[in-house]
Amino acid sequence: MSDKPFNNEGGPSQPDPPPQAIVCAACFDDCTDKNVQVANDHLCEECFKIGYVPQFFEALKDESKFPVKYGTFVLKPRHYRKFFDHEFRVAWREKRAEYNTPVKHRLYCNNLTPSDEAPVPGDKRCGKFLGSKANIIPDGLHTSVLCKSCNLPTCTRCSQPDLDKHVCQSEEVDDEDAFRGLTRGVDFQVCPVPSCQVKIALQDGCNGVECGICKTPFCFICGKKTDQPGHWNTGSSCPRFGKKGSKRAIFDNPADPPPQPVFRPTFVPPAPRNAGTMELQATIQIATARLRALEAERSALATQTALDERHAEMQLVDWIRAQPHLAQTPEFRRFEADQNTLMTLHARVVGIRDGGQVHELIHALQTGINVYWALLPGVAGAVNRDSGWKRAEHARIFRLAAEIPGLRFGEWSLLQQIVDSYELAWNGRMEELRRIVR
Repeated sequence: MSDKPFNNEGGPSQPDPPPQAIVCAACFDDCTDKNVQVANDHLCEECFKIGYVPQFFEALKDESKFPVKYGTFVLKPRHYRKFFDHEFRVAWREKRAEYNTPVKHRLYCNNLTPSDEAPVPGDKRCGKFLGSKANIIPDGLHTSVLCKSCNLPTCTRCSQPDLDKHVCQSEEVDDEDAFRGLTRGVDFQVCPVPSCQVKIALQDGCNGVECGICKTPFCFICGKKTDQPGHWNTGSSCPRFGKKGSKRAIFDNPADPPPQPVFRPTFVPPAPRNAGTMELQATIQIATARLRALEAERSALATQTALDERHAEMQLVDWIRAQPHLAQTPEFRRFEADQNTLMTLHARVVGIRDGGQVHELIHALQTGINVYWALLPGVAGAVNRDSGWKRAEHARIFRLAAEIPGLRFGEWSLLQQIVDSYELAWNGRMEELRRIVR
């Protein structure tokens, strides 16, 4: 042992502080001992198994559900190995290679194989993904690939079974036959991405569609990308709802605030209680006063006022979210939960199929619900119903609902339920709304 005296100038030693408890972002239970880190959040293992593991298996069957995301964060099975066995990981790697290959370059086995599966026993197409044509075809020469599943060859030039006396046919023949007699922009449309070119059909609803494969947004009528605002404004040749040239076609009003994309985690982030609450409320009060002063300077229904107000609200929310001591308050966590509730309500509006008479009401509800994706009662204490353009949207929704006969008890009863739910949000009754919208 050293004879050098112990230096205690720094004062008496202090015990290490106890580790901070980890709270599940979904169920809010303590998950310090068993938790899964997802992006910047933590989930208990049970919530992860119930809420996210099934999504990976669904993605194996449905390309539109690939990749699995937590908000905008892409989840990868290799980061959660304990939840997936070797068989799943092999299947995932194969599907990932398939999904990452442009549709036009994919080669599948088209050989018929015996099958006893219901509903009709007999032959079925193998359908095994064989790889990318770009990597298989050497200089355009005729060749074939042997399928590891059915052990039969497929021609890489025409994608047909390469059996005895095989003669190549155009691989587009079947595709053209399926759409023969149909009109592009009316009965079907083609994804504008050159490497994708997937054909889709639309029976009714909004003409703004998204490719289920490459996720590109485009217009069903003209086939052009719609990643810029104003495509469906009044004066355009493409209505948002209805057929081109129809008297019942509905266009966007340029005076309406543009829809804001909202990307939020499925679960509300965990947070310690009572941190920064007073500062949060003070920040909200100051910002609200500035917003109302801004509105007072201009006409209540001026387009620029609506855009400025909404932009300022979203800027405030984003700023609070970036301040841990404010974003971790119970008030702001309730705000995030309310946002998720309204996102669910908005999705239900978008999913309604209609025969034309409720188009305008659906569009008004989408705009009205978007209003509450900024400051909500959970943060500000009350919705700013003094806002002129918010009052106008609110009045328009109920005027349109009143004009539809038998809305409450007829075939659009679900739409009436959404109108009632919107009314709860307008009146700040978010706790009731959360119980209804699950």
